[in-house]
Amino acid sequence: MDRRTFLAACAGAISTKAYGADEIRYGQIQSGRRFGTTGERKPTAPLLFHLAATAESSLVGEFANMPRLLASRGFLCVSVDVPSHGQDHRAGEPEGLDGWRFRMERGEPLMAPFAAECAAVLDALIGQRACDPGKIFTSGISRGAFCALYLAAADSRIRGAAGLAPVTDLGVVREFAALDVSAEQIDGTRLAHKAVGLWIGNQDDRVGTDSAMRFAARCLASGADVELHVTSGPSGHHVPAGAEGDAAAWIQSRQPGG
Repeated sequence: MDRRTFLAACAGAISTKAYGADEIRYGQIQSGRRFGTTGERKPTAPLLFHLAATAESSLVGEFANMPRLLASRGFLCVSVDVPSHGQDHRAGEPEGLDGWRFRMERGEPLMAPFAAECAAVLDALIGQRACDPGKIFTSGISRGAFCALYLAAADSRIRGAAGLAPVTDLGVVREFAALDVSAEQIDGTRLAHKAVGLWIGNQDDRVGTDSAMRFAARCLASGADVELHVTSGPSGHHVPAGAEGDAAAWIQSRQPGG
């Protein structure tokens, strides 16, 4: 996928029909937020909470390589629409990261309510005995990686997170220029004793290769189990070649008994 296609797909809502939404089983938590799952539900299944843009693009669309790989290895995979995408987009607000800024400028908390709703999704799946509560990981791509890392820091049940071409600092992303984003940043200290894996190209000028490196260093200093891959290749914002397969294997290796 070229850079333009990658960014355009992340930014907008994805058609459920175009990506075979019939392959996804949907549920809903009390707030009304929907979630989708793929893979087998069983009490012993490890769970991957994978985030990109919409639930459909994350589970069966062009950002779904991680769920495809891990569902084939016995994982239950779950996703939701990230803020301002898909069904979370509200009338009268911009879509995508512009929608994040729109909410923050109005003083509306963004990530904490999102993490709380994701926690409620986990509550529902654990309550249904659909997965093993001791084998939960998150992963994500770009802005979805930011959400996945934030969620891992916020929920003690999550053992770790894999970020692909990850946003690790909102302050370096152009949509948030001159905006105080400190209240929405990931608290790396809360990833202490968890596994953190990051895969990024060495010339990512969209989310900042150096930002990912600094974030990895902060996580390491907090006591996290950190694995950082900075790969050579074309400049710009993209998931490095082979990163999804490596990240899937890394998550599997970090499972109890993996």
